[in-house]
Amino acid sequence: MKTNKMLVHIFLVLLKLLKMKYKGCIIFLFIWMPFLGFAQEVRKEVKVIKPYEPAVSDAFKINELPQITDTIKFIPEFNYKIKQIPVATSFDIQPIKPAKMVGEPLKKLYRSHIKAGFGTYATPYLDASVTSLRSKNYVYGLKFNHFSANNKLKNKANEKVYTGFNENNLNLFGKVIFKDKVLNSDINYDLNKYYYYGYNTTKFPSDSIVPLKKDDLEMQKWNNLSFNAHLKSTHIDSLHVNYDIGINYNYFKDEFDAKENMFAVSANIDYFFEKEFIGIDSRISYYKTDQTIDTVNYALVQFNPWVGAFGNKWQIIAGINTYFEQEEAKYNVYPRISLHYNIIDYFLVPYIEFSGKLQEVSYKSSLYENPFLKSGTNIKPLEINKNIVAGFRGNISSKIGFNLAVNFQEINNQYFYVNDTSEYLENKFTVLYDDISVLSFKGEISYKRTEKLNLLLKGEFFKYTLEKEKYAWHKPDYIVSLSAHYLISNKFIITSDIFALSKRYAKVYNNTNGFVELEGTIDINFGVEYRYTKRLSAFVKLNNLTATKYYNWNQYPTQGFHILFGLAYSL
Repeated sequence: MKTNKMLVHIFLVLLKLLKMKYKGCIIFLFIWMPFLGFAQEVRKEVKVIKPYEPAVSDAFKINELPQITDTIKFIPEFNYKIKQIPVATSFDIQPIKPAKMVGEPLKKLYRSHIKAGFGTYATPYLDASVTSLRSKNYVYGLKFNHFSANNKLKNKANEKVYTGFNENNLNLFGKVIFKDKVLNSDINYDLNKYYYYGYNTTKFPSDSIVPLKKDDLEMQKWNNLSFNAHLKSTHIDSLHVNYDIGINYNYFKDEFDAKENMFAVSANIDYFFEKEFIGIDSRISYYKTDQTIDTVNYALVQFNPWVGAFGNKWQIIAGINTYFEQEEAKYNVYPRISLHYNIIDYFLVPYIEFSGKLQEVSYKSSLYENPFLKSGTNIKPLEINKNIVAGFRGNISSKIGFNLAVNFQEINNQYFYVNDTSEYLENKFTVLYDDISVLSFKGEISYKRTEKLNLLLKGEFFKYTLEKEKYAWHKPDYIVSLSAHYLISNKFIITSDIFALSKRYAKVYNNTNGFVELEGTIDINFGVEYRYTKRLSAFVKLNNLTATKYYNWNQYPTQGFHILFGLAYSL
């Protein structure tokens, strides 16, 4: 096949030669052509001596530019016009909705709630409320609470004596929310009843003729009616003056016709600059008492200006607290300094505070503290000349917080409750005064794991130094408490409280020591609530699991082990 191709190629060459008139060559080829047709075939093997090396020869750019040799140049001219025709366009602005944080769904609110129960010692319990539903403009409601006991306890003379009580509270409240202020007001009414069952068992031993039954015991009952209103601004910028203006009125009357009227007006004002702020805290209160041991009509004026400054990690406030006591025409002036420094972004905040104040003590507040106080006993205001606090607060983690502090106080006219020996049964209390200093240590640590588990451990230890009295009567050396709240599967709520109270001393006049010791105690309380539905639940509370009959006040034993159970329902 290859030989035939070669013959065709030779023939084409001959034709070209013929045209070129190479006749001799043609004759030569014709002579040798037969022999070429029978030549050996081309060898198919190719022997490569070395690898193929491609090479590209250098390229040379032509640098000569074209030149126009024509002497006449023709430059074309263009004449054109653009017809301007406006194109109607439309652009519709479509607002973009702002991004919103998706919060937790709001819990459903119920307009009313009632919780009722009954327990040992014949103790009925009722807690009822009617409130408005969720609103951005107002809140109002009515609450009522009742708790009482009708029982007898054995005293130190091994005599059963009636120890019942009756406590009632009615509260009407409301709040109106404006654009830049909030108005709060409430009317509160209390009706409480207690019995003087704690007579001197040393003076009247067993089988003595003393009142033991409910109808024979002397009773203390009081009515307390109060009205409070506060108007508070809610500005968050530095262009406005913030204020909190309040009005308070309280009427108090006990079973022995001792009365107390209290009227007060307060105004707290502050103004915020870029890194400074100033303010004034002021209050005028007026007390009028009737049918008391020492009839008292006096006014107390409080005026406390202050200035403050703050940085990224610190805050300092300095000012003075001034008081004018109208009854004794006496001025009291105390310094006020506080410094807080944030070392590690609220994980560790040391602080120190130094101040003083004149603390009001009304007849009403004294009876709420000790319901067995002798009727008509007025108590002088406390003069806290020095109040120094230094400590650390912060967070160990997002779940654990703490507060550790040491506190030193110098107090004039500190009052102590002692049994009134002018009473035949010595079952009422009066007061003694002394100037004291108190050194206390306070520790608090909390643990909160979402809403299911909350723990709070608190402890406070006291060291008293007195000028006249031997002991700080009825005052403990330490108080320790542990509170727990645990929610299981949104069905069971378990609560527990443990209180540890040190021994205390009470002043008496019928022994050589001049005092008696009130033993310390540990009080353990436990409660369980079962939520059958979101509206209906049942509860049981176990109080004083150790069944210890300790004494809050000398000669007045408290209840032992107590069970309270009941139901709660929301409408």
